[in-house]
Amino acid sequence: MRTLDIVELDEHKCHFVGSIGIPTPEGIRWLSMQRISLIMAVDRAYGTVLAYKAIFRREADSEDVLEVLDAATGKHRVHPYASGMRPVARGGYPSSLGIPFTWCGFNQLLVDNALIHLARPVLGRARDLIGFDINYGPVRRFERRPVVEGVFSALEVAGFHRLPSTTGKGPHDPLRQDAEGAAIKTRLTLNEALDLIEAVVADHNGKQGKRNFGHSPLQRLQSLLDDDDGLGMLFPELPPLPVGVPDLGTAVEPLTIRGDQARGVRPHVYFEEEEYLGRELAQAWGLIGRQVLAHVDRSDIRSLRLVSEVGVLVDIVTVRGRWRHSPHSRDIRRHINKLIRDGYLRVEYDQDPVVAHLSVISERLGRRRKKADHGLQHNLSSLAEEQRIRAGSAGVTAAQCLDQVLEQSRTPEPDLADDADWVLDGLTALNGVSP
Repeated sequence: MRTLDIVELDEHKCHFVGSIGIPTPEGIRWLSMQRISLIMAVDRAYGTVLAYKAIFRREADSEDVLEVLDAATGKHRVHPYASGMRPVARGGYPSSLGIPFTWCGFNQLLVDNALIHLARPVLGRARDLIGFDINYGPVRRFERRPVVEGVFSALEVAGFHRLPSTTGKGPHDPLRQDAEGAAIKTRLTLNEALDLIEAVVADHNGKQGKRNFGHSPLQRLQSLLDDDDGLGMLFPELPPLPVGVPDLGTAVEPLTIRGDQARGVRPHVYFEEEEYLGRELAQAWGLIGRQVLAHVDRSDIRSLRLVSEVGVLVDIVTVRGRWRHSPHSRDIRRHINKLIRDGYLRVEYDQDPVVAHLSVISERLGRRRKKADHGLQHNLSSLAEEQRIRAGSAGVTAAQCLDQVLEQSRTPEPDLADDADWVLDGLTALNGVSP
């Protein structure tokens, strides 16, 4: 009946395709991206978009859900537009209205019965911190969450279906006209795609409509703050977090302190196949074999905050070796380590793995470009010779012969589907969004 009584959360595949420019020895090479997924939390009462996250992986995970729920409590980060776009004055998010929406919970969360919603972090950390109850529904029954599905539909009509690279509503939609080719031709970059999503979502919160009696969702929330109806509103403000308890924007991983005092091996921890050391931890011989909780920044895992089970800070540890150079996420390290183990990537001693990965991608795309150009030249020569013979035997004019050669040589861009998947798996995270 009121705002923040029920929040709907769902995932959606955007109906458009973008592109990524990869620098190669032959210049910038443009590849089409896979379709972007959105995880969005929407208030059922007013249709307000509380938070969202763009996903470039094939599947979302529980960490993505936690980030959306963290932003929904009022920690929505200001989006830095990279393509010259500017936010509209009427749009935005509830956190822009100030207290209490800067740290506000809700009562019930509606989700489908997907595996990411059943994960322990969502059932445990999110529910305990925000205080909501989870309402599960059957898979593929989108009508149980009509508001968030309606927002997705409005976003497609308002923005995504207007792009040349739209995929339409299905394979037979007349709007669908070679989405991948249009994305490469128009060079709709990853940053521009993110800017478009942010602009359309923020504009939705400021758009007036019949649902809110001629007001926008943000105007309705502002009227609650101003108590225009005189009835008052008890907002579900959350209490301050206890010392040592991380918010949902931080991942928590249990780790065991390793070491051997008899052999002179200093106390340390292992995380994602790498060793982490700290000044205070190196002196804490008594903690060897004890378990601690690592608070992990999802966007940069070069350092970890180690906290004891009772919430006392043990130390801030940093990674040793070659991974200390460039900021990187957990997914980037996993992807690059897999390439190294499978023999697709070779990293020298103390070489930055992220830089080495990008270099290999550039070289590989450059070789594919040269090979494709050589094959196209060979095909042109064969066609010209064939048409020359036909011209001599069938009385075809030189102009007609040239036209036929040019028409048959209009081949599309070389198929880079295999390269595209390989590149996107390692590159989509480098823009600061979880890959």
